[in-house]
Amino acid sequence: MKTNMMKTSVTHSGNRGVLRLEGRFDMDSQLTFRNAYRKLLPNIHGGELAVHLGAVDYVDSSALGVLLLMREEVGIHDVAVSLVGCQPHIQRVLAMAHFNRLFEMAAA
Repeated sequence: MKTNMMKTSVTHSGNRGVLRLEGRFDMDSQLTFRNAYRKLLPNIHGGELAVHLGAVDYVDSSALGVLLLMREEVGIHDVAVSLVGCQPHIQRVLAMAHFNRLFEMAAA
């Protein structure tokens, strides 16, 4: 049994949204992630979405896939996405998948 399921929190101010993730970002957390960013979309049209990954301790290929799907979906709403505060081992996974070419990567 997994003990570190992903938790999310969302906030927004004007057209800037912040999605904070904590725990394992894997196949079991895809729906949680989708629901969280979709909750923000009506409020941030034409703005920005910062996805904070500093408290994420694990990502798998399904997490990478859902990040790509999110990028496409929020792009329809003219929302710019940045991945923020990745731990070094998460940063390496994202770099190996060339996510640094697809997303703005920012320090926390």
